[in-house]
Amino acid sequence: MNLLLFLVVLVVGAIVYPRYAEHTDDACAAFGKRLEMLTRTGHLPSSPGNYNDLANAYMQAQYPQVPAAVRCTVAYWTTMLNPDILTSAMHLLPPK
Repeated sequence: MNLLLFLVVLVVGAIVYPRYAEHTDDACAAFGKRLEMLTRTGHLPSSPGNYNDLANAYMQAQYPQVPAAVRCTVAYWTTMLNPDILTSAMHLLPPK
């Protein structure tokens, strides 16, 4: 029972944290802000347009059957936890 409670808290925390860390309303907006920050720090090439729209469109195209909150949360944590941030972020961006 304690393990189940721990897992539920861990999953909810993983989904809720990006929204509060990036001061956004949802996980996809948090992922968009994360892409924008990576671009500003030089980890990614600059991209024209809105990063939120870019994040939503690309994640929808890559994982159409997965709910938006889940796919954007996974993308956010992928860019946060992967030590090689350039490689992890570049495969999340759409090809030019």
